[in-house]
Amino acid sequence: RLTAPFYLVMHLCYWNLHLTVLLVGHLVVMGCTTNRLPTPSQGHFAGQSKVGMGGDEEFLARTTPFPVSNLIQWDRFDSFESIESPDGTQRVLLSPLVWTDQPWIEAIPSWNLERTASVQIELQAMGSSWTSAWYQLGSWSLQTNQFARTSVRHQSDAHGVVHTDTLVLKQPGNAIRVRVTLSSEKDGRRSELKLLTLALSFSEISKPPIPGTPPFRSLTPSTSFPGNNPTVGSPPGSPLLVPLISQTTHPEGLRSWCSPASVAMVLNWWAQELDRPDLAVELESTARQVYDPAWPGTGNWSFNTAYAGSFPEISSCVARLSSLEELERWTSTGHPIAVSVSNSLLKGETKRRAADGHIVVVTGFTKAGDVFLNDPGVRPDRAKKIIEREQFARAWADSKNTVYLTWPNRSGIDR
Repeated sequence: RLTAPFYLVMHLCYWNLHLTVLLVGHLVVMGCTTNRLPTPSQGHFAGQSKVGMGGDEEFLARTTPFPVSNLIQWDRFDSFESIESPDGTQRVLLSPLVWTDQPWIEAIPSWNLERTASVQIELQAMGSSWTSAWYQLGSWSLQTNQFARTSVRHQSDAHGVVHTDTLVLKQPGNAIRVRVTLSSEKDGRRSELKLLTLALSFSEISKPPIPGTPPFRSLTPSTSFPGNNPTVGSPPGSPLLVPLISQTTHPEGLRSWCSPASVAMVLNWWAQELDRPDLAVELESTARQVYDPAWPGTGNWSFNTAYAGSFPEISSCVARLSSLEELERWTSTGHPIAVSVSNSLLKGETKRRAADGHIVVVTGFTKAGDVFLNDPGVRPDRAKKIIEREQFARAWADSKNTVYLTWPNRSGIDR
């Protein structure tokens, strides 16, 4: 006879299996290809795209035109906890806890606002047996007469240290979350967050290419999206015709405006491709809008992409790509990319000089795989260069393959 304990055991096994199936069905693999993830109660991440991964179907949270290595992305925030101040002037958004499939050591946040009020970004890390304090990764606004725009110095404890725009852990972490504080303008209008990303770095400088995607160098240049402006892209082995902007023509930015000059070049490219005169920005105004008094200077990575992404229907974020092949996928489809390099290594020197970080715009690749770029740090007649592939790779690796990704949203393309 089947006894009552037997039925009880069978009942428990059934519900255990049922719950397991539910949990598996709710797993969402992030843009950084995570395996350990927030529980279903913490919600799904926005912008999910189903991508074939070598026979297995996984979900990548993605707002960029292509999957991006080690980049967590949100463009909806219904999975975030939301708390509003009693007077209605501030709203705090707390992200779900994001677990990574391997320990991470660095994180760089990026954000784009719908309106130009103010945002403050904080990160919290978690390890196997510890949870960090909240680190401030900056306050940002276009309206510096009303709100602060600054990174925060002197943040270091047993778990991590903040270097301007980057949280660097002193011991590897397994999870991360973000706290976003949005402030209202004097007229009561509040900033709305349209994009939030986290670029994570692991122990290696480069990661393998994203599984399930074809070799990037086999791609031929095409438009950014199907049906887009046919002028976007360039013939194989030719650079994108990105407008050249040089910091050397501006005495006040001669040695320091490479980052805003690169951002301005990319925005001017999209101005001509999308017929968007509002994107035809000047270097002086760009430098003012990305200036960080605590750095001090215009080289705060997150502030540069926040400015680029402040334009309607344009998104921008900091990322750390896995390889030159991943970079080539962007340029071959009509997306010039600002990249962070060591200037001395870019020139072919064998040793990196101190404090020689530099931003240039990659505009394409030759048929041999060498790199076309616009260098804002030299005279305009010498600014368009071709750099040998391995030489460029060494210079780029100095920043752990850091880039500014900037792309038009679909609604912007359909204008």
